[in-house]
Amino acid sequence: MKSGGSKLAVATTDSHKRAKEASRFLGVEHLFDVIIGGDDIENSKPAPDMVLEACKQTGCAPKDAVAVGDSLSDITMGRNAKVKECIGVLSARELAFPHSFHTSQA
Repeated sequence: MKSGGSKLAVATTDSHKRAKEASRFLGVEHLFDVIIGGDDIENSKPAPDMVLEACKQTGCAPKDAVAVGDSLSDITMGRNAKVKECIGVLSARELAFPHSFHTSQA
């Protein structure tokens, strides 16, 4: 994706410092243009602040952005930011309890 010109960002409720350290430890820091931590914004998920800040810092309009997340609050955050698409990645928990992840499109 990055080689195709896409800008990639991480939005996490972890602190900015912790998110940077984790991405460095995992060897993936170079893959992301922006890392937004919970301490970088005023309102946390599911408010749209993290996505909107990532869009601002990457120069991408929300209507052209895609949000990928592994929780209901991630998908709700993307919807609240009015991104083009929201992609939910299911974990074992959501597979075991699918009703807790399902939302209706507003």
